Amino acid sequence: HRDLHSFPTRRSSDLFGTSSAADVAILHSSSTFFVHSGGFLSTKVGNTAVWGAAGILWQGGWAFDVVSEHALPGLIDRYRLVILANQTHLDATTLALLRRFVERGGKLLVAGRSGLADGTTQPLAELLGIEPQAVLDPAGSLCVPADPAVLGETDKPYGADAFVLSMAVECVGVTPAGCEVVVGRMSATTTAAHDNAGPIGWLWRGHGLAEDRSRPVLTRNGAGAGEAWYLAADAFAHYAFTKFYGAKNLVLSWLDRILPDPAARARGSLPVE
Repeated sequence: HRDLHSFPTRRSSDLFGTSSAADVAILHSSSTFFVHSGGFLSTKVGNTAVWGAAGILWQGGWAFDVVSEHALPGLIDRYRLVILANQTHLDATTLALLRRFVERGGKLLVAGRSGLADGTTQPLAELLGIEPQAVLDPAGSLCVPADPAVLGETDKPYGADAFVLSMAVECVGVTPAGCEVVVGRMSATTTAAHDNAGPIGWLWRGHGLAEDRSRPVLTRNGAGAGEAWYLAADAFAHYAFTKFYGAKNLVLSWLDRILPDPAARARGSLPVE
């Protein structure tokens, strides 16, 4: 422990005058943090989704920065992707900054309740290409199509018609209004099928399930020179609580679609989940 604590002190001079190589930022809104400030540090709602997003990116080898809305204006030009992980409260200045960022060619991923504050009106709805009203689904049954490799499988076993992943996570119901639906929720097509989940996550092999694009999970909308993506589930907070590797791998597969060539990414498996 002594060596671990002394290492930053010994090497701190190597960091003077340097800057981050990351082109990905996770926004940690101070407004969101203080609104959801109940509980001990590790259980504050204002922290959880940010920690989950950081954990997923770290496990995936992505270089990233965590920035507040106060620091973001001076740093945003260095980023290609900004992630809002359940950042419920965003002021007008930050919203305008994010709109300009996308219009100039940046990519924005808005996840979960980000922007919804205490209601259901999404201030970024036009940018995201969705209806402004959102419906919260706290029961949180999310069932989505997945690549078998997400859970270390190579094929759809037992003659299944689809390989899907199901998680107990809060979802937000939205209506597409010009966006492309990239991933839809899986719905039962027979009475034998199920669309539910346990507290961590279940693997369903997709007997009697089909993807319903009218119930979006991941959407993409071109705006100006950039793209605004919406993830209608609080998957980042889910990972912070559960450390479910299937959720991590699924989100990483979506991030690969959003930004396939991040500036700095380490390859190889990390030893600790």
